[in-house]
Amino acid sequence: MKRTGILWFGLSVIATLALLVALGCDTGRSGSADKTGEKKIVFDPKNPCNILTKDEVEAVIKQKVKDPSPQEYACTFETIDAKKFTSLILSLDSVNDPEFLFNGMRDRFKESGRPVKQVAGVGEGAFFYEKALHVLKKRYIFHFQSSGSEGYELTEEAITNLARTAVDKL
Repeated sequence: MKRTGILWFGLSVIATLALLVALGCDTGRSGSADKTGEKKIVFDPKNPCNILTKDEVEAVIKQKVKDPSPQEYACTFETIDAKKFTSLILSLDSVNDPEFLFNGMRDRFKESGRPVKQVAGVGEGAFFYEKALHVLKKRYIFHFQSSGSEGYELTEEAITNLARTAVDKL
């Protein structure tokens, strides 16, 4: 009799725990919502392809793009039409002291004698150097670079808009 009572007690504890776990799990949603109800992404710095959607990139490029091509710590968006080729490469650095590295990069670029253009309102700091936009946000340094057929490279304004869209999700 004692063994049966212990067995029933153990089974009831397991059943109760299983029920509590099942009730606590919300399998209907992914990500999380902030106070405004806006869905936040689950960001993986090793695969930043989920920080911009194809729709967001297509809206700026004004062309259809292929599925993003992930590499470690980078993502490439390319247009389908080879005659009007445009690409956007988003890469990032995840470091312990990003502000130090970000400021060091900017200062080194300034020392080169080439123009460094500060960009307000994107992340915690941003600047263009040559054709790349570098953005500091949290512990990440994002790099946005475009290339393309003549007349189809993204403008600084377009790159800035995509960068703002991406980093504002963090």
